Amino acid sequence: MNKKRTFLIALFAVAALSTVYAQQARAEKYVFVVPIMIGSTGPEKASGAAGGVVDNSSGFLKRICDIIKKKTGDDFVCEVVNKPNDAMLTPHNIKKYIQSIESKKFAGLYISGNDYYSLVSSGYDKTVPAAQISFKKKTLDQACLFTRSADAIGSIEELKGKTWSGSYFYMGTRFILYKNGIDMPLKKFFGKTVLEDNDFWINMADQLLAGKIDVFAGSMEEEIMGRARDKKYSAVKTLACVPFRSTHMIVFNKANMSKEKMEQIRGMLLAAHKDKDWGPFQFIFAIINGHFVPFNEESFKVSKEFVDTSENRGWLKEQLAFIAGK
Repeated sequence: MNKKRTFLIALFAVAALSTVYAQQARAEKYVFVVPIMIGSTGPEKASGAAGGVVDNSSGFLKRICDIIKKKTGDDFVCEVVNKPNDAMLTPHNIKKYIQSIESKKFAGLYISGNDYYSLVSSGYDKTVPAAQISFKKKTLDQACLFTRSADAIGSIEELKGKTWSGSYFYMGTRFILYKNGIDMPLKKFFGKTVLEDNDFWINMADQLLAGKIDVFAGSMEEEIMGRARDKKYSAVKTLACVPFRSTHMIVFNKANMSKEKMEQIRGMLLAAHKDKDWGPFQFIFAIINGHFVPFNEESFKVSKEFVDTSENRGWLKEQLAFIAGK
């Protein structure tokens, strides 16, 4: 091998290595936090449907990181954190939850409209909305009351004296009754109220169909994902619904992501339903009849109404007392 050829090969090798090192230097690590709802008493309650990362409405967000990682070359990681169902109900709990996600040095967060309103109302100002998930082509989620179809209950008034169960959706139930002209603590309206930390839709629907309860409340988002899981849930009747929050959203942390990177990822999310690289999500978009859309300020006002009404009318204190067994 002549000296000129040896020199060219060496030069090519150095250039190749330089390219690799340059790519590695440009690659950044971003952590997206995916909350999994658990009971207020601890992670041991995170069993069943609510504990399964891939079996609930937020679990599929973990798959986003692999797609974004492939498209950007950056190291995107989705990390699950336990989120007690009372995490956003008091200043102390909000501060504790912020500390838990801050410890992850998070760049993105998947959060409900109501939780996001509570977060920003607490004074936390590091986040900025990136996109929302639309359900049935809308950015408003609804709180609904569910009964057994076989019971043929036709009105909310007919629920008086029945057995209700839940925890996180205490205020949601209160809101539905209030919007339908009934304003009294749940213990006075229902014949029996049972505390259930794990009031994720599937768990509550199973209890309903097993005859353990007569009615429960849940979100439309969770209902859609739950019904798609098993045909047996066709025996669950949606009795009444009211809008109570803007849909779940992805927000970015300004402290851990540049404006340019935010715009890049936001663009990917908003175009996901038309991008073949997001193929694994197409069936999910079909199930929910929606996809990632821009943050909607108008729908966010519903979150403000619900959270403020719950606090101003004393429902928040009622819920906390109910959870505490008082």
